[in-house]
Amino acid sequence: MKPYFNYTLVVIFSLMATFLFPQDASARSPLRYEPRVEIRAGLSGYPVICDIVTDNFGFWRKNYETVSGGDILQGLYADYKGELKSMGSFHVAAGYRLKGWLTLSGYLMYNQMWQDVLSGTSGKIVDTRWSHVMAVTPEVKFTFLNKRYVQLYGSLAAGLSFYKSDEDSFMDYDVYPHVQVVPFGISTGRRFFGFTEVGYGTEFIGLRAGLGIRF
Repeated sequence: MKPYFNYTLVVIFSLMATFLFPQDASARSPLRYEPRVEIRAGLSGYPVICDIVTDNFGFWRKNYETVSGGDILQGLYADYKGELKSMGSFHVAAGYRLKGWLTLSGYLMYNQMWQDVLSGTSGKIVDTRWSHVMAVTPEVKFTFLNKRYVQLYGSLAAGLSFYKSDEDSFMDYDVYPHVQVVPFGISTGRRFFGFTEVGYGTEFIGLRAGLGIRF
């Protein structure tokens, strides 16, 4: 009777565990309850696209080009453009996780730039020239560490940038390629999260950081 009694207890406790705690088995699935949709917004560092669209890239810099031409004497005292400035690149992205390591996203980037026009005689600001860049970009993100509250990942984005100056007409704009590589990024949090990325490309060189939500 003793062996029969022991086996009976084992069966009873097993059935109780199965019916009373069914969520334990399903909780072992890593993606079943993980959010699939991700929306994030962030601000990035140095915007290389500003230099490209204004011909200020590398040794072609023209930050101090004169605004008006004329003879040599007039050129010496002509108004000139000051340093190119930018607010940084702001972007909003939405993505969907296809697998635990693969997420497809798309984002919009906006950047506003300006250059002061300075007087050739006094050096004072006499005008300000404004311009804008917007990019529409698909992105692929690869997650190589996926914990409950921490993710490590990299991404690659390629699309188009649209540049327009306030001096141009409404439909007068230029189109440029937009490429951004993020070899390393980290996000902390589960549903609401913050992220920091190190990247190189036409959108920024350096850091991009922001906040997001998953559901």
